[in-house]
Amino acid sequence: MRASRALRFLPALALAVLAWAAPREASAYERQWHSGASFGYALTTDDAALSGFAAGLHLAYGVDDAWNVLAEGSFAHFGDVQVFQASAGAAYVLDVLEWVPYVGVMGGGELVHLRTDGCGNECDAMRFGLTVPVGLDYIVSRDFAVGVAGRVHLLLGDGATGYVTVGARAEYLWGY
Repeated sequence: MRASRALRFLPALALAVLAWAAPREASAYERQWHSGASFGYALTTDDAALSGFAAGLHLAYGVDDAWNVLAEGSFAHFGDVQVFQASAGAAYVLDVLEWVPYVGVMGGGELVHLRTDGCGNECDAMRFGLTVPVGLDYIVSRDFAVGVAGRVHLLLGDGATGYVTVGARAEYLWGY
């Protein structure tokens, strides 16, 4: 008997949750700038499967309500290996709610620094890289957003390899 009484309140509870979660304003902003930082976990995709941390800075501009142009710089640390990355590209965004999913493609340079090659020597290698960013941002206010992001970094050329980063991000928004 008690279970049936509780079941009567489920539709009302579901409606209340939907009303609370509904966006306050469903509008996309064109010509909006985003500037922010991210920090998270990094993992190489080769046989060594090195793990470490990653951090980055990003800048984006909303060309229209569906497309952003992106520029970012990041750093990934895997013990004796560090990767410095700078790239630019575009992302498709679904910017009509407070939750904003996105996916894109970027290209740029990757500087791979190896602290030691086993003989005590340091070396650097410049590589062309492709990056596939995916993420979900939450618009806290018209001026601030937080989110989660993932990046698949593919280093092209001889001995092509890659790494993946996942983490949290925050950004300041302006110019809408």
